[in-house]
Amino acid sequence: MHANDLEKLLSTRKIWRASRHPSAEGCSLDSGHPLLNQHLPDEGWPTSGLTELLCDQAGIGELSLLGPALMQLSQKQGWIVWIDPPYWPYAPALAQQGIDLSRVVLLKTQSQTEQLWALETLLKATYCHAVLFWPKHYSPKALRRLQVASRHGNSWGIAFRPLSCQSQASPAPLRIRLCRSAQQEQAGLGVEILKRPGAWASPTFHLPIQNEIRTTNSSPDLALRKNTTGVLTTL
Repeated sequence: MHANDLEKLLSTRKIWRASRHPSAEGCSLDSGHPLLNQHLPDEGWPTSGLTELLCDQAGIGELSLLGPALMQLSQKQGWIVWIDPPYWPYAPALAQQGIDLSRVVLLKTQSQTEQLWALETLLKATYCHAVLFWPKHYSPKALRRLQVASRHGNSWGIAFRPLSCQSQASPAPLRIRLCRSAQQEQAGLGVEILKRPGAWASPTFHLPIQNEIRTTNSSPDLALRKNTTGVLTTL
């Protein structure tokens, strides 16, 4: 076999390489961040199953981190649903990231029981590409139900959880710790992958966040501004 033939074969997904972090489904979504892709299973975000983003403060750039992926999903037929976010999503900032607002829906529930029912229903449905939610006190059993529903519906469940949940057992195949970057001279996030399919945890690495989606007189992440102007339509 010639070297060129070997290189072509290795470039396909038909052969597993030890340097690749495979996901359970073998399908991924470009994160828009090359360095992050290197650490993610199949070099991108999963398209189904639960992903946990753990951070102690909302608005440090976690939505900007997801922006490129949500933009890609919004170009398809289907919905991106936000369930009980702690802040009103700021529509102009989402649009600035290329997200089609007509594909985004905000849902407010009245209780944790109602929230869990809505999550399981939407994740199990085949018309939601992604469901973003902020669980407070979910048991591993409840999270397992959501993981099963997400796999069944081939939808991506994104759970934003506090760092205090880091030591708790979780069925989520992908768990990521986020913090403000220690590199004060530039905006960005410190990222540590705590759990991922087919590989050990990663060391903490830095991801820059583009300055044009930041503002000096509001929350660092524009999409989390407490502002009712441009609020997305609710269900």
